[in-house]
Amino acid sequence: MSGPAANAAGPIVIHGAGSIGAYVGLSWQLAGGDVRLLGRPWLAEAAQAAGHLALSDYAGHSAEIAAAELHITSDPAVLGEAGLVVLAIKATALDGAIAELKAHCPSTTPIVALQNGIGPLEALRAALPDHQVFGGVVTHNVVVIGGARFHKATAGNIVVEASPALGLLETIAHSRFAPVAFSHDFAAVRWGKLLINLNNAVNAASGMGLRAQFLDPKWRKMTVGAIREGMKVARAEGIHPAPTGVVSPQRLALMLSLPQWLLKRLPLLAKIDAKARSSMADDVTAGKPTEIAFLNGAIVDLGRRHGIATPVNDDLVARIGAMRGLASPEG
Repeated sequence: MSGPAANAAGPIVIHGAGSIGAYVGLSWQLAGGDVRLLGRPWLAEAAQAAGHLALSDYAGHSAEIAAAELHITSDPAVLGEAGLVVLAIKATALDGAIAELKAHCPSTTPIVALQNGIGPLEALRAALPDHQVFGGVVTHNVVVIGGARFHKATAGNIVVEASPALGLLETIAHSRFAPVAFSHDFAAVRWGKLLINLNNAVNAASGMGLRAQFLDPKWRKMTVGAIREGMKVARAEGIHPAPTGVVSPQRLALMLSLPQWLLKRLPLLAKIDAKARSSMADDVTAGKPTEIAFLNGAIVDLGRRHGIATPVNDDLVARIGAMRGLASPEG
C-alpha cells in the first residue's frame, strides 16, 4: 500500500519512468511520497494487465502497488503540477526532455537529474538557466521482469547533490527499496559513479551477465584497464572520485585484479544478482542508442585534452559502435 501525500505544494514527478525511473518512483510512493510517473504507454498498460506494479530486490524483499493507486501518464503537462521533477530518462533522450521541461515545468520547481556520465548535467543547466538543476546518481542496477516487476539486482542507493531546495526528497529518504543520501561534493560522487559505469560497455561487449563477466579473466582485465585509465583522467581533472555503492572504483579495480580463486571468495559477487546486466547491454540488444559517448567516450575525450592515453576505453567505444553496426563510434 502506498502512503499519504508527502508535499502539499506538489507531487514528485518522475520524468522517464522506464526501468530506473519506475523503480525509484514506486519505491518512493511506498515510502509515503506523492508520486507521478511520466513515461511511455507500456507502463500503464503493464499495470492494468497485471493489476499492479511490483518491486523486488536481490536480498529477497518484495512489494507491490495496486494499479488503482498509481498515477501514470504520458502527458508532459503533469510537469506543471510538480513540487519536484526527477529526470530519469537516458542521456540520449535529453533533447526531447529539455523541450518538455521548457514547455511545462515552472522555473520555481527544482529538478534532480539522474543521468549517467559527463555532459548531461551541464547541458541541462545551460538549457534551463532559470531552474535549479541538481545532480543525482543511482548506484544500483534495475531489470524489468515480466513487464510489471522492477527488480533491484545489485546493492546500492541514490545519491543527490545536497540543497535546502530538496526538502521533499528528505521525506522519502528512508525508502527501503531506493534510499536517498545527500552529498556536499557531488563532483566526486559523479566521477565515482562514472568510473564504475565504465564497466557498462565491457558488460555489453561480453554478452554476459555482470556476475559471469566479473568471473571471466578476459573481460575482468578490460574493466580494470578502463577504470584505471579513468582514474588517471580524474586526477588530471583535479577530482578525487568518491565511493558511490558497495565498493569504490579503486577497490573494484583492485578486487578484479585478484586471482580467480580468491575473487570467488569475496562477498562482492554475492551482492550481484544472476539477472543483473548493464543498461548498455540492454540498449545494444534492443538496437537503441547507447550512453557510450557520456561514459567511456568522455574519458577518451578528456584524456586527449590532458595528453593521457586511453587505449582500453578507445577500444570499448569502437566495440560498442561496431556492435550497433555504426560506421563510426557513437557520440
